[in-house]
Amino acid sequence: MKLVAAKCPNCGAQIDVDKDSDSTKCEFCKSKIIVEDAIAKYKIEISGEVSIKNLPQVENLMKLADMHYQDREYDEAYNQYSRICELDPENYCAILRKGLCKTLLMEYPNFDIISAVNAMKNAYKILSKEKSKDRINSSILECNYVIATVAAKIMNQFQTGLVNADRMMQMIAQLRACANNQEFLYSLIFDNENIELVMINSMLQTVKYIKEDKKYATGATNNYGKPVISYYRLPRNVKKEYQEFESKYNARRNYIMAQKNPQPEEEKK
Repeated sequence: MKLVAAKCPNCGAQIDVDKDSDSTKCEFCKSKIIVEDAIAKYKIEISGEVSIKNLPQVENLMKLADMHYQDREYDEAYNQYSRICELDPENYCAILRKGLCKTLLMEYPNFDIISAVNAMKNAYKILSKEKSKDRINSSILECNYVIATVAAKIMNQFQTGLVNADRMMQMIAQLRACANNQEFLYSLIFDNENIELVMINSMLQTVKYIKEDKKYATGATNNYGKPVISYYRLPRNVKKEYQEFESKYNARRNYIMAQKNPQPEEEKK
């Protein structure tokens, strides 16, 4: 370990850092910092050396933002991605993850997938110009993960909490929006059957959430003063809509699997 003098970019404290590490935590403010940034800041402010690097530079900010993102520190990640978007408005990854962070920060009752979907649309515009198929596909998976997370949070609220009728209808609408936007993401996939399978399984899970019976408080109380519970079942026409949805994507999944694992001629006979 080779310790060198540095200065925390967040609180300004003088610290010692391991020169061979990519990141560390400031011992004073406890914030995550990029070692390269801290050393450069020390050279500029303490030693008087002129840095030819633009501090904070986008590359280092991305490292810091991604660290927060991977550690699920979405508020800090959101702030860092916002700074990157100001410095580099065409940075598709920062644009995407800024929106994903905003969605992931929202909790009951303010579930939100619009920020994630709009961020994906903006990132897609940039990636389409670059014709980056792999990046588009990986971005689709990232966005889908966030939408699927929101769908699971909504369903968990039905299972562990008691909502009233109005809130229940709002949450069902949010679940339906999750499925619709997952289908939109599916439409963006570039010729990759493995990603198709992931998306199909995820969409079918969301539809399963939608179709499940849901309990809610009617607003009335029984003779013991406890809330009267009722169960909501999807109307027939809506249930039929999602049965058709399931049939369509199950058929596509079966086709892909058959292509990947063709039966021997003997078995076909």
